[in-house]
Amino acid sequence: MRRGILCRALLMVAIVLLISPKIALAVKSHEELIKGAYREEKEGWIYIHIEGDPYKLGYQRGYLVATETDKALEVMKFYLKNATDKEWNWYRNAAKKQWEKIMPDEYKKEFEGMADGIAAAGVTGIDYLDLWAWNGWIDLAWYYLPTVSSAETGDETQFGIAPNLKRHPPGPGCSAFIATGDATRDGRIVLTHSLWYDYLFCNYWNVWMDMVPEKGYRIITQGFPGWIYGGTDFWINSGGLMVSETTISEFVGYNPKALPNFVRIRKAVQYANNIDDWIKIMVTSVNGAYANDWLIGDIKTGEIARLELGLKNYHIWRTFNGYYVGSNMALSPEVKKETVFDYNNLNSTAICRRLREIEFMESYYGKIDVDIAKKFQADHYDPSHEKYIRTANTICGHVELDPRGLPEWGYDPYYPGGSICAEVTDSELADKMKLWAKWGHGCDYDFIAADFLKKHPEYNWQKPYLSDIISYPWTTFEIMK
Repeated sequence: MRRGILCRALLMVAIVLLISPKIALAVKSHEELIKGAYREEKEGWIYIHIEGDPYKLGYQRGYLVATETDKALEVMKFYLKNATDKEWNWYRNAAKKQWEKIMPDEYKKEFEGMADGIAAAGVTGIDYLDLWAWNGWIDLAWYYLPTVSSAETGDETQFGIAPNLKRHPPGPGCSAFIATGDATRDGRIVLTHSLWYDYLFCNYWNVWMDMVPEKGYRIITQGFPGWIYGGTDFWINSGGLMVSETTISEFVGYNPKALPNFVRIRKAVQYANNIDDWIKIMVTSVNGAYANDWLIGDIKTGEIARLELGLKNYHIWRTFNGYYVGSNMALSPEVKKETVFDYNNLNSTAICRRLREIEFMESYYGKIDVDIAKKFQADHYDPSHEKYIRTANTICGHVELDPRGLPEWGYDPYYPGGSICAEVTDSELADKMKLWAKWGHGCDYDFIAADFLKKHPEYNWQKPYLSDIISYPWTTFEIMK
């Protein structure tokens, strides 16, 4: 009896010894890949630190926010089907067709690592193509799709709008400024930005990423879970740059053979340490998507710049004394030609907010600092109403309270959308890779989904996913080591 038990025990030991190297290797592999990464949650935000070579960087990001990536993708698939009448597989195929041959190997490896990290966390069904399409859905939905002349044939016009397809204007919005020199209280650069978009999916845009890539500069930025570049458009890098942007309204044009915006942005923030290099990277292989007014500051010199980047044209402004504001409209004659925006419509959100932003900046000229920037992001003066009121035309935007809606972006009256977060930093903070951030409206207004849908049942189609956006206090984020 004892001999039988001993034999069975020896047999089990032998089996374990045969397979244990593979088990140990697998465990060690995961432990090595996740080493140095961590996650924290604070005032409505998720903060993750990731580091390493491209595969490891992706693996850590995927593993730390796997559940959130899965949920965000689910909502986006629902939204895009309703907004564009395209199934998710269309986006996957479009991403593969356009980017498989031109995606840099560095980022291919990062996406592969991210897919494996998500799987390691127990979330199945997400591969690298899902992540390509996820990072590039703005390119594909609002810039590429309008060039497709036939859903059946896949024929395309030459970088233009197909006549038989109703165009949904590019919708992301922002309110931003960058100031320096005699415009600010102490001469430092001050940068602030708020993101506008649909409340339906914006609740998932709450991830701050502290990224330490194997090559290039350390980056702190905000974005969707599963994004490699920070799509809410606020970046600091350890090379001394602080960057933001506001998207150009009603831009027309797309080049499917050029690099997607998320690759150029990530490359610029990872490898540029001065304004010239940032511009050089951003104007190379432009696909037209995410046509923006880029606000760039170099904390080493105190210089700021505005890069207005279209598809075929761009324009640059630079100064050591003054400010630039962003409200989603082109200013240069060259880039204006690439839009269908009505520059005579003084009731448009872009024009109204620009008027108010300039008035605000002039009233605080020479006094601008972080606290003034926070005040800027809570401002509700609407020039079209000539009074303080929450509307789609105020710096802190509330389309859900506006009977006009926001027709320039395709938003119907009272559409649930507007500003959902704000960020601010200055030269001293950015030098320490530090910033202030606020989740929710800058004015402390809470959007309660159930109350909204009772008043506006026309948006009940969003009910499965529309959720509250609670306004949290301003809080700080900074690199931990």
